[in-house]
Amino acid sequence: MGSILSLQKRFSEEVEKMVSKGNTTYIEAVIDVCEKHGIDPSSVAKFLPKAMKERLRLEGQDLNLIPKDKKQKRLPFK
Repeated sequence: MGSILSLQKRFSEEVEKMVSKGNTTYIEAVIDVCEKHGIDPSSVAKFLPKAMKERLRLEGQDLNLIPKDKKQKRLPFK
């Protein structure tokens, strides 16, 4: 179990590092990290912390890739 937590931490740190450098979205960063390490993007959800999953969901909604949740209200700032 410790190895999964370690992998989750390393994966999310690498994604956060790419995003913090700018000019990339969370979605792009996750795909880039997956390609870099030969990981199937469809299996990466288990490596993502809950906060990052939420950021990805909101980003997908903002880009109209997934439907917006009409029940959830969101403040107009990021």
